[in-house]
Amino acid sequence: MEDVKKYKQIDLYFDEKKQMVYILPIGWHSMLGIVEIGIVEHLNLPLDSSILLNKVNLCFDLCYSISPPMYPAKESPLANFLGVRNYREATKNKKLVVITWELEKGYIVYPHSKERSGGYNRLEQFGHLLGNNLNNGFDLLSVVIDSINKSSI
Repeated sequence: MEDVKKYKQIDLYFDEKKQMVYILPIGWHSMLGIVEIGIVEHLNLPLDSSILLNKVNLCFDLCYSISPPMYPAKESPLANFLGVRNYREATKNKKLVVITWELEKGYIVYPHSKERSGGYNRLEQFGHLLGNNLNNGFDLLSVVIDSINKSSI
């Protein structure tokens, strides 16, 4: 739990069919480690730079704000929010972009590729290092759009 001050992450799931993005902050689970917590923010596509910046900052502030259940149900927070059975169904046809913040590096935006198993694989080679400040929403928006384009379903 000491890493709370050194690491934060938010997951952005892009549903191009429904023209929505779902943003989930992470928390700490004593048995599972870092997990998405039961908070889901959402935005309509296309993205607006200032609204995206505000939601991203809000979600980073919400990291570790609530504790996940000790014995989590099969459903993920996104599945619960969407009213579907499980993570695989919730993430079907959705691209994933992850934004991390590390004390030493600052903010990094990573695209992901979808695996056959239903999970995602981080595309480290396409990560965008933004540094310690997210004050410029236009830079964040352009990097997120580039990461969406590099992500695959």
